[in-house]
Amino acid sequence: MRDVLERVEGARAFEECQRLRLTVEQVCARARVMRTRAEEMRVRTREMRGAAARRERQ
Repeated sequence: MRDVLERVEGARAFEECQRLRLTVEQVCARARVMRTRAEEMRVRTREMRGAAARRERQ
């Protein structure tokens, strides 16, 4: 009986680990997306500033 209980507990712990790992992966993926978007915004801002500076010079 104890053997069965230990196996069930082990399976539950494993499921919990899988669920947590999935959550960690989701958070990492979301962080990557956010970083990419932030970089795109920085590039766009730089381009806009460059264009504004060129207009100023003309």
